[in-house]
Amino acid sequence: MNDERLKNPQMLFGKDYFEEQLARIRDIRGNEQRFYQKITDIYS
Repeated sequence: MNDERLKNPQMLFGKDYFEEQLARIRDIRGNEQRFYQKITDIYS
């Protein structure tokens, strides 16, 4: 994560760095939820 870009937001190629990071976090959390669901399915 680039702290400077978060502290001083600039549009780079029309993208907001903060919004880009939020999208990446949402994607990771979605994958995490699927992983835990698979584990609970196996042990239930």
